[in-house]
Amino acid sequence: MLFVALTIAFFAGSFYLDQENFLSSLWILLLPIILSPFVEWFLHRFALHRIVDPAKSPWNYAYMLNLHYKHHWEPTHIPSVFAPISGVLIVVGFFTPLAYLVFRNLPMTLIFGAGTVSYFLFYEWIHLAHHMSNYKPVTAYGRLIRKAHTWHHYKNENYWWGVTNPLGDYCFGTFKDPKEVEFSPSAKSLGDLQKQN
Repeated sequence: MLFVALTIAFFAGSFYLDQENFLSSLWILLLPIILSPFVEWFLHRFALHRIVDPAKSPWNYAYMLNLHYKHHWEPTHIPSVFAPISGVLIVVGFFTPLAYLVFRNLPMTLIFGAGTVSYFLFYEWIHLAHHMSNYKPVTAYGRLIRKAHTWHHYKNENYWWGVTNPLGDYCFGTFKDPKEVEFSPSAKSLGDLQKQN
């Protein structure tokens, strides 16, 4: 509901501020789609898999537990599949002002924000599908990204960072043949320093 409400609010705000150019500005919705393979790769690699020492930063560690660590510990636990609401707000709160610095136009920025929120909803939906045992992808592409995400969780967490799109992995060399990648003992203990030492 939050995703839908934010998307409607962004679209409504943009339309209210500039009805004349609203339709011609909708091309901006393509930007989150174009950027997503790289943003997704970068955030998954450097934000979600950032290792935090609980002794040095207990609050940050507790946040990372809910943000991503527990998801690796129990990949089939459906509530852990979803990002906390604060994670959604952080992503939108970072990328929307960044878009304003690029466009210098509030109505266009709000359309970009609507696209970002919509993409996040798509991301969450695809991620959920990857972790539902009774879901069977109907396309070859769906089967590929699901397999890659399964390898990320059960083979080696240092590869296959893309969840909805493997382009970032192909560009940055992290989409490997799973036969060539060693099993990682920390794939199911991400962030658990006791198990990793």
